Amino acid sequence: MKKMEGQQKNAAVWGRNIIGFVLGAVLGYAAYFVTGVLFGFLLSVRWLAALLSWPSTPLLYALFGMGLAGVGVGTLIAGKVCLPSSKGVKTGCLVLGGLIILYFGLCAVSSLLSHGLSDYVWGYGATALMGLLPIEEAKSKKRHRKMAVTRR
Repeated sequence: MKKMEGQQKNAAVWGRNIIGFVLGAVLGYAAYFVTGVLFGFLLSVRWLAALLSWPSTPLLYALFGMGLAGVGVGTLIAGKVCLPSSKGVKTGCLVLGGLIILYFGLCAVSSLLSHGLSDYVWGYGATALMGLLPIEEAKSKKRHRKMAVTRR
């Protein structure tokens, strides 16, 4: 009987982690897209684009803001939905972080090979580094223990 309860609990944890990963990825991408559209509208204002072109280019600000919004929303959603496994790791957050690092790392390398050291490389590289945020959320045992105590 106890073995059956343990299997059901394990299945519930895996289910929540899969749902958390999918929701984090989809809503993170939606936030990335919406932020890109907003930056497109903002940078169509000539004086604002001129203001943002000092020390760098408006494109770099837009890419960094889009990455920050996408990774932030994805991490927040996945961190709230995913449950820690018996080892204390939120697998959905871990996979989401790995996916972000892989995808944006490949985008940065591809841009480096095709355009040289451009704003795309810096923006995609910064977003790939932001992929460490969901991984840190997945391994943060202190918060998991604190939440488990308050749920009882």
